[in-house]
Amino acid sequence: MKVKINGTYIKFFDELTYALNLDSVASVFSFVGRYNPENPLHRKVFKPLSYARVEIFTNKDILLLTGTIVNHSFNSTPTPQLWNLSGYSLPGILEDVNIDYNQYPLESLQRNLKDITEKLITPYNLGLVIDPSVTKDVNINYEKSVAKPSEKIKDYLAKIASQRNIVLSHTPKGELLYFRPDTKAAPKHRFKKENGIEMSLGVQGQGLHSTISILRQPSDDAGTLHLWIPLRIR
Repeated sequence: MKVKINGTYIKFFDELTYALNLDSVASVFSFVGRYNPENPLHRKVFKPLSYARVEIFTNKDILLLTGTIVNHSFNSTPTPQLWNLSGYSLPGILEDVNIDYNQYPLESLQRNLKDITEKLITPYNLGLVIDPSVTKDVNINYEKSVAKPSEKIKDYLAKIASQRNIVLSHTPKGELLYFRPDTKAAPKHRFKKENGIEMSLGVQGQGLHSTISILRQPSDDAGTLHLWIPLRIR
């Protein structure tokens, strides 16, 4: 694995871990490194609240993640130790911020998902990628859409995207991504005993159900209507 910080590859790091998330605006990463106060790069990277940019590559130079360091963990001990750095993909900031007051009003009339998203992410210098599978849907106007003042930008975008059956994700380059999974796509990789060391399977049946009941509010001139929709599990 290779790690590039602020455009420069670093050599002395260890315990690199990352988790790539499909239906999330961010993947996360962490690693430990040796701090050398004589190294100008280290003084920038290990400085808290500097928000250094991180790129993680495979040994074949395939980009896996582009993110920002948001957490620093230091220790002072008699024996020098490696320091821990961690963070998330660039769009992860949308999980932490509300809609800025300068972007009010919170109500959008006859605007589509693409326009709303571009307006909200522009202040954070984030790009937007729209997969061909949802190009038509992101351009359909909502009659009315209203965000809450306390709502995070990510939560608001995920809410209105779900109304179009669109998944909110991100790219390895740190761009926001709208797409719809292809349920008929062929598997990317198969794991079996010949190429795996250890595997496990956990099945939790507690949340399964066999019947869904939908109740509609009564109208002024009718009684309560009960709709029973059976859902069979095979």
